[in-house]
Amino acid sequence: MRRVRRERLVLPASLLMACAVDWRKVGGGGATDGLPSRAAVPGVQGAGPGVAAVAAAGAVAVGARGARASETKPASSGEASSLTTSVLNLAKNIIGAGMLSLPVALKGAGLAPYLLGIAVFGAVNAYSFFLLGWACEVSGAKSFGELWAKSLGGNAWVADVSVLLNNGMACLAYCVLMGDFFSKALAGLLPDVLWLHQRSVDLVIVGACLLVPLSLMKDLAPLRYASLAGLAATAYVFFMLESDSFSANWTVSGPVMNNLTPLRIDFFEALALFSSAFMAHYNAPKFYSQLQDRSVPRFGLLVSLAFGLALLVFMAFGVCGFALFGFDVEGNVLKNYDFSPKVMLAWLSMGFSVAFTYPLVFSTFRDSFTALTGSSDGFRVVFTIAAVFATVIGGSIFSNVAKVNGVKGAILSPCLAFVFPALIHLKLTKPSNRSQMLMRSISKCGSLRVPHHFSSLAEQQSSRAAEQQSYDVRDILARSVTRARPLSVRGPSRS
Repeated sequence: MRRVRRERLVLPASLLMACAVDWRKVGGGGATDGLPSRAAVPGVQGAGPGVAAVAAAGAVAVGARGARASETKPASSGEASSLTTSVLNLAKNIIGAGMLSLPVALKGAGLAPYLLGIAVFGAVNAYSFFLLGWACEVSGAKSFGELWAKSLGGNAWVADVSVLLNNGMACLAYCVLMGDFFSKALAGLLPDVLWLHQRSVDLVIVGACLLVPLSLMKDLAPLRYASLAGLAATAYVFFMLESDSFSANWTVSGPVMNNLTPLRIDFFEALALFSSAFMAHYNAPKFYSQLQDRSVPRFGLLVSLAFGLALLVFMAFGVCGFALFGFDVEGNVLKNYDFSPKVMLAWLSMGFSVAFTYPLVFSTFRDSFTALTGSSDGFRVVFTIAAVFATVIGGSIFSNVAKVNGVKGAILSPCLAFVFPALIHLKLTKPSNRSQMLMRSISKCGSLRVPHHFSSLAEQQSSRAAEQQSYDVRDILARSVTRARPLSVRGPSRS
């Protein structure tokens, strides 16, 4: 009973998901290896004895019986991660380099819509991330593809294609960032070596010396130390910008106060950046399976702490970055800085942090491609070299990482963060009472329709910008031709 009461105290700390409900003491029995029977799925009538209610809002939505959430199962000793370690790893997985585009999101959205929008997206993304962990508890899956196969049956290629495209866009965004960081750093360190100031040259060197060898590694365990260094680099950039923002103009005449509630259409572009910033959902099964003494409420606490930390960082970074550079802020806020020793350290640390994070994302990208095509191990080297240099070429062509993140956040992230968790959640359950029917209706509307409309609006915003650009070019050409064309003299019309 004391354990049950402690779990009740833990749950209210969860972000919109760990609300305490009716807990019952469970009997023996561990998690099943395969997909549970219909009687073991929450919300299905006829659940057998020894089945407990899940204490989380996601489990309330699906029916609490049968998830055995109050029953903890230790992970294997080689894979177990403590709650603190898991929180830091998930927070690092969420934050990363995606925060560098958030000041430009505030520029387009305005202060009040920015804070409200990113808070809502953080809560919804945390809830859907939690739902994936709950689904792993029910189905026994340990990967996103396995979870899809066990819950939705066939068409597992849909999940693989989504992860493939999402991680491919993420690798492209990483190359854009590395081009920014290394070209700026080398221009300051070696001002006389002009050929090193070109982002294309720098990216080819980084790709050949770092990205290809690291991406060919079969065991990525040594990169965990680079992950700690990346966390330190991200923290350094965050505190550098926060300290510099003390000299910004925070008065009524400053950029922040002049951009409170503009109500511009650019708000939808900011939503795409929010969606991309919180994307880590394809790793939810891994975080759940590796959590020490895992249970649904413990996972809810993990998600709440990690997403809450990321939300606070995103809010502060976006506001301070925009206050510092105003309406001149770029898609990568570090590009606004002039060369100085502390800024050079930020460029180099973030550049190497992204370079050592790239193989982790690329590995999932390659695994999804292998699952789709059934390629042999012999094709692994060829595909790795070709795919890495394809992203290098893309990073040389594109220079605005906010546009890349915006496209990914408008099209791919809603699928992985909203649509797929909702489909899995609805497939594993059916309503058993009126409140669960209401929650399922909310899941259908909020997780399936809203992302569709949001993606459409974000895509329309991008297409409108492109159409406006092409219209301006056509208008200029038409006016030039009109000025150059001699006026024709028309004679009197004949009757």
